[in-house]
Amino acid sequence: MGKDKDIKTKQDLTQIKAPKDNKVKKVTKPKKDVKTRKDIEAKKGYKAIARFIQISPSKVQRIAKIVRRKPYSEAIAILEALPHKGARLLKKVIKSATANAIYQNKKLDEDMLYIQELQVNGGPCAKRLWRRARRRADVLLKRTSHISVIMNEIG
Repeated sequence: MGKDKDIKTKQDLTQIKAPKDNKVKKVTKPKKDVKTRKDIEAKKGYKAIARFIQISPSKVQRIAKIVRRKPYSEAIAILEALPHKGARLLKKVIKSATANAIYQNKKLDEDMLYIQELQVNGGPCAKRLWRRARRRADVLLKRTSHISVIMNEIG
């Protein structure tokens, strides 16, 4: 019989519940600045992408830091003077982006363009086995890169 006193009826349980005054308020996130189509088009520029290039991204990024945000003629002059493979590949992509810009807008000249954005990202890695002593092996990663350039008009 002592146990029956501990058991409460459904009516008692409903009285224990929190009163209806304490409503849970939803937390709303602040709205982000909505970009219009004109804003996006203004920042677009003229683009060229080289994908799956057989070179490590870290090697190309060292050279990309040198020519980022430079005018076209100055960037090409710097890249021609450098002996690196990455410089040759970057020059090729920058020239492609410039050719795209001139093709799309006939009024443009090479001297009117600058490198607005230059990204070097890693691509997929090919794994190769590197044979070692005592029948062991190390994994050799053949890294690839994706290079994307966006050229835009000066001013």
